[in-house]
Amino acid sequence: MAWSDNEHDEDIYASIREKQNRMKEINQLRQAIRDYRRTKDVYAQYKASGWSPKFYNEHRAEIEDHKKAQAVYSSVEGKMPTLKELSAEYEALKSEKEADDAALEELKPQFTTLNHIKYNFDVLERDYLPEEKDPRQEESPER
Repeated sequence: MAWSDNEHDEDIYASIREKQNRMKEINQLRQAIRDYRRTKDVYAQYKASGWSPKFYNEHRAEIEDHKKAQAVYSSVEGKMPTLKELSAEYEALKSEKEADDAALEELKPQFTTLNHIKYNFDVLERDYLPEEKDPRQEESPER
């Protein structure tokens, strides 16, 4: 086990990664909600035009944004959360992540010290402790 490998340290890193991943998902959901709302009227007009290629070419970006937002909506199991719910969850995760970051910062000096101690021990062990001899080498066949 390396000196810097600490279960608490690894738990904090894992917790931070989980929070970052969820925050990224929340941002994608929030963007999908905003895109859906922004492009809903254009998509309705496109649909009313009978899926006109001319209308599509004139409003390609908005229609594509709407389709991407629809894909996100359909990928969510159950009811799509509201922007307010997503923002509240995001802020809670952000606060927890900041607390984890602060805890990790408190641990860094300890790990630096432990790494220095380990390095010094390795140097001393290499330079001053006798090497263990392989017992197989001591049993050389006599002729």
